[in-house]
Amino acid sequence: MTALTYRSPKTDVRPSPIHGKGLFAGRAIARGEIVAVKGGHVLTGSQWAALEPALGPADIQIAENLFIAPATQSERDGSMLYTNHSCDANLAIQGQIVLVAMRDVASGEELTIDWATTDDGDYVMECRCGSPRCRGTVTGKDWTKPELQARYRGWFCWFLQRKIDALQGEASGSVVPEATRGGAMSDVTHDGKGWSNADQDRVELVAYDPGWPAQYEAEARAIRAALAGLAGVELVHFGSTAIPGLAAKPIIDIMLVTPERSAWPALLEPLKALGYVFWADNPRRDRLFFVKGMPPFGARRTHHVHVRTREDARPALVFCDYLRRHPEEAARYAALKRELAARHATDRDGYTDGKARYVDAIVRRAGAP
Repeated sequence: MTALTYRSPKTDVRPSPIHGKGLFAGRAIARGEIVAVKGGHVLTGSQWAALEPALGPADIQIAENLFIAPATQSERDGSMLYTNHSCDANLAIQGQIVLVAMRDVASGEELTIDWATTDDGDYVMECRCGSPRCRGTVTGKDWTKPELQARYRGWFCWFLQRKIDALQGEASGSVVPEATRGGAMSDVTHDGKGWSNADQDRVELVAYDPGWPAQYEAEARAIRAALAGLAGVELVHFGSTAIPGLAAKPIIDIMLVTPERSAWPALLEPLKALGYVFWADNPRRDRLFFVKGMPPFGARRTHHVHVRTREDARPALVFCDYLRRHPEEAARYAALKRELAARHATDRDGYTDGKARYVDAIVRRAGAP
């Protein structure tokens, strides 16, 4: 058997009460954790249609007329995910082939995916998932149902999310500017703030991780390579993950400094190619802000890129440097952050605003304008 598909060592394949074999959690799996990565050959629709009668359902659709699937019987078992459909699923695809947990999954649970988040086909089948949300009948067009689009916002595979966005844009008559199409944060909100999908995008602090500087260096290398043709660009690790010992949201903040704002339009496409989403509706027109991993484009935020001129970047960098040199002040800042995180777990505006007076006071003390 050729192992084309990756399945987490925390999982195992067992007989399923839903259908045939299923994938189960052998150990607890955390929300956002990678459970499997689909492997196989990239096949056109006609190529897979010729193979499917012999190989059975073993594919994932990755684009309008492209599929990933085994090509031979000997590859089938090694290509299988063994994730059955459920109308109350605990897995979803991020991108096209990576399956992650949508919530914490207990040991012993079957790992399932709602095919509404992955499939655009012409089939109709009876559902036997047995969940309270069971739809009874599942079709290859369930992704068009508004209630499922709302429930799984952020958890649809890439090509379906693009189709949904296009349909919703036509229905509302809205037009996303070409410079930000497919990645403007104005598409990401249910709380009216245009940038925080609060149920999924919570403010959560964790203990300092000594691996954060290395994570910054790895991302900075990728950004430098993507921006290799631009002169005068500087990258700096700042924010709480850059202050040793400080509790922080596990998000790497990167300051991208340019001499002039005229360079900024050239940043959009290279950063989007690295998986960043551009906040097109930022009320600060003198800055740019990019996020990687924010729901519904990912399981959780992992990196922020803040684009500023040198003069505008200075206060934030001075604040960070001051706390590095004054551990007692960093401890006071950590206490304030914990208090604000408890009070504003689903309100990033409130969390950030609550820190503003303290940050301003430290910047003034440090002598920055």
